[in-house]
Amino acid sequence: MARQVAQDSHPAANATAPVAGQRGGPASLGERVMQRATDLSSELRKDQQYISKTLEQATRSGDSMQLMKAMLALSDYQTRVQFVSKAAAKAVTSLDQLTKLQ
Repeated sequence: MARQVAQDSHPAANATAPVAGQRGGPASLGERVMQRATDLSSELRKDQQYISKTLEQATRSGDSMQLMKAMLALSDYQTRVQFVSKAAAKAVTSLDQLTKLQ
């Protein structure tokens, strides 16, 4: 649920799109990685705000259906954050191994 809101509000990152501050041509790998990390951070922040709003409304109303929707959104958010965290940790480990080889 929260992911759908974030996906609708953020277009997919284009791998060859120029990054802010660049003067044309495709973005370097580092710039693309940093841009995607920034986009993910923004999406997660919006998801967090959505969940906070949903939980607040559900607790005010006391409606069991709204509470279930809020719990579903919170579970989806938790899964997404865990996935992003694991992916970032693996990327850092791979980068560390690559730099040790050079």
